[in-house]
Amino acid sequence: MTAAKSGAPFIIGVTGNMNIAGYTDAVGTPDTMHPEVRSLYDRIWAILDWARSKDEEHGLDPATGTRERIDEKAGQTHHGPVVPWLPLGLEHTPIVVLSSLAPGVDTLVAEAALDYARSSGADVTVRAVLPFPLEDYVKSSTFHVDKKPSGARIDRLRRLVWSIEQQPSFVRDRDLAVVALHPRVYGVPTDDLKAESADGPRRHLRYRAAGELIATTCHLLIAAYDPADDERDVDVHDLYVAGAAAIAKIKQQGLSFELLRTSNSFAWADNGPTLRIPTRRNEASTRVTASGSSSIDLLDPFDLCPWMEVDLPKWRKVLLEIGIPWPMSKQARKSLKRANASLADVRRAGDRTSRSVLERVEAFNRESRNTSLDPSRLNEKLFGVRGSNDRNLASEAVSSIVVVLEPMIRARAWATGAVNKLAIRRRRLMTRLLLLVLIGTTALGSYEHWPRSDADGAPSAPVGRASVVAEPAWWADDALHWTQFGLLAGTLVALAAIGILFFRYERAGCERDRYDWRVLSEGIRVQLNWCLAGVGASVSTDTMQRQRGELSWIRYVIKALAGPVEMWEDRFSRLTPEERVSVLRAVRGHWVDGQRDYFERAADAARAARHFCHNLGWSLLAAGLLNVIGKCISAASPHLGHSVHDDYAEISVVVWGLGASILAVRAVVVARRDRQARDTAEHDSVGIGFFHWLLWRPVQWSWSLIFGVVPYWVAHAIGDLPDTYPNAHSRWLILTSVVLVIGGLVIAWSERSFYSEDARRYRGMEQLFYSADRRLERLIDEYEKSADDRYLAEINDILFQLGREALDENAEWLILHRTRPLEPFLAA
Repeated sequence: MTAAKSGAPFIIGVTGNMNIAGYTDAVGTPDTMHPEVRSLYDRIWAILDWARSKDEEHGLDPATGTRERIDEKAGQTHHGPVVPWLPLGLEHTPIVVLSSLAPGVDTLVAEAALDYARSSGADVTVRAVLPFPLEDYVKSSTFHVDKKPSGARIDRLRRLVWSIEQQPSFVRDRDLAVVALHPRVYGVPTDDLKAESADGPRRHLRYRAAGELIATTCHLLIAAYDPADDERDVDVHDLYVAGAAAIAKIKQQGLSFELLRTSNSFAWADNGPTLRIPTRRNEASTRVTASGSSSIDLLDPFDLCPWMEVDLPKWRKVLLEIGIPWPMSKQARKSLKRANASLADVRRAGDRTSRSVLERVEAFNRESRNTSLDPSRLNEKLFGVRGSNDRNLASEAVSSIVVVLEPMIRARAWATGAVNKLAIRRRRLMTRLLLLVLIGTTALGSYEHWPRSDADGAPSAPVGRASVVAEPAWWADDALHWTQFGLLAGTLVALAAIGILFFRYERAGCERDRYDWRVLSEGIRVQLNWCLAGVGASVSTDTMQRQRGELSWIRYVIKALAGPVEMWEDRFSRLTPEERVSVLRAVRGHWVDGQRDYFERAADAARAARHFCHNLGWSLLAAGLLNVIGKCISAASPHLGHSVHDDYAEISVVVWGLGASILAVRAVVVARRDRQARDTAEHDSVGIGFFHWLLWRPVQWSWSLIFGVVPYWVAHAIGDLPDTYPNAHSRWLILTSVVLVIGGLVIAWSERSFYSEDARRYRGMEQLFYSADRRLERLIDEYEKSADDRYLAEINDILFQLGREALDENAEWLILHRTRPLEPFLAA
């Protein structure tokens, strides 16, 4: 088995009529095809070109189904009766075509996609979702003509299956998958071929299930069927109705309840559009459409279309039938026209949303395509970890699972590395912003306390007997004015640099990418371990549904990389009991135990950083406060003020010694206390008074004494300077302001880094993973001894709930950072 290709594919599903006009069971070339069959064949090629092309000058003409030049009337939407649709631009995104390989449209589209891949060299592959295993499928009525097996149909099917098997990175369970039914309607495939139920033949149930699985898995559904089928009242609630029109309607409104194993509570949330291609049935068919329209159309999910398009003549007929007089009132007709106009707006918004999702997927595939990962080390990467007793899992079954997981492992490795790089870039930006804020505020504060010539900074001179203000010079002519100009210019330059740095950071989309890559990395981590353990849950349908819009593309990527989750359940079920235990131990060690260690380290690091920043910041603020108190005392008492300025060296030594002594005493006391009790006593402020809360902080006040001496000593130790420079009094004020600014910036750094929130959240996750790790260890041991499936079910449930908690924690992180984004100016 070769390694799977990397990248999240764009999945195109197929559903359609079996008896389209001109179709025969014999394999033919495009030149020998019936004109109507050749037209559909060419349209599939045009659609694939339209999806892959980045040429915005040529689009897909819905009227002809060919690539045409886009004129200035194209707009920015694919919804138009004649105007060509803009291409999707999926240059680096693989394309996967899903088909059930039934005769007719399903077979023709699959063959056209394979021919397109061979001819163009494009990364286009075909996968099958079969209603029955292949050996049973050929026995179904689908491959019978006049109640007799059709050799031509079966031969064409086998030839198509052979072509699928020859594709690179072919995986049988994924590329020739058999639909898995919900336990409520489950039946043995062989028995379902001829079984009858109260509602109809059981084979129809499996046809419907295969169609629904294709519809919910794909991002774009090609539905090629007779337009007359839309005129029928299709009851999609009847699970035994399996026509192409029913599947197209299911794509628009969502999955049937309890038909597939896939969760369908919110499975409709990210449904993409349906590309409807009108086709004519064979003349031998009992129903021949009279519709002459051949234009294709894109149908949005019903959730994006709160209003139905209104046909006034049809409404007139309906209203007359139910006894409502015609013509309608003027107001009623205006309401119907507004509804149609609103529908057009909604369609344009849906088109923009779909294209924004595809743009993010294309960017992900483009940036992650060169991620290096040695396939030979996949087994070691997943299973050679602490917590796994069986490090050498070289069995064919386990190795096949690992190889299929390679795209997810590769994607997660790239996303994790990208997050780390962006985190470093963010910290670097914050550091630069803080330094620039410090420079700007220091320059502005220095200007405020810099000496001036007189009250307004302009020299004056008497003229004759009257005092006349001299004509001011155009440019400064002394060092004092140039110094003041330089300080103000420095403030402006610092502010400008802040704006430029932040603009470049925002324009590069670094914050958005950091959020997306982190959510993607965690989502793939959970899905990866669910797949390994055969949990049978999907991150894209079982979680994160409350995060609409910005996370749609992430669910898209995870669903595309994981494939049908039923495949992983089946693969795990085929493992021997010993292999299952080994895989479960690996999941516990690699994921549960590893995440517990990570959250423990992250919580300790966040807590330490929070304490450091808060202690440092408040100590600096208190140091500035002490300097202000010193200035206040020196201003109130000239005698003390004289002593403060003359005896600065002796006072500095005394104050510094006092702060160091308090720290030493505090260290001795702390060494005798229990750490947890100390933390509780330090931070429990309930029932204490204001002055006790303010003053009983020996650590902060001792450091504030040490830090507070620095600006006081530096300001006086410089000595006398020329008159154009600040005196000791002004220097002391400037340096005191600097200390206060630095203290505020340190507090702002802590707030913008979310140390408090992260410490609390990580500590809770550490406890959760620790508890799960202990329980899983016991359950896996019990399962190893007894092989009781009840233990396995409980293990899967714990892993499922644990994954949901991990994704919820990730969602909390995302919401916190989105609601409190990085700002260009930090408080100080």
